[in-house]
Amino acid sequence: MTVITGAIAVLALVGAALLIAVILLQQPQSGGLAGVLGHAGEPVFDTSSGAIRRLTSVVAAVWITACAAHAFLI
Repeated sequence: MTVITGAIAVLALVGAALLIAVILLQQPQSGGLAGVLGHAGEPVFDTSSGAIRRLTSVVAAVWITACAAHAFLI
């Protein structure tokens, strides 16, 4: 495994973890992660501005690109 392939693999793993975290931060109809943690009535983060959706799109694009690059290099 070369250094570049390893770095891309690490980027894909970090991107996957960030993507999971950002998706859980979103506030769906049922309350999302806030409902699980017991804060169903109180918003933990301001998700009304669309910044979380934009961040989700950016993290997803980075993850998809890293996965495709890793598959191409293997």
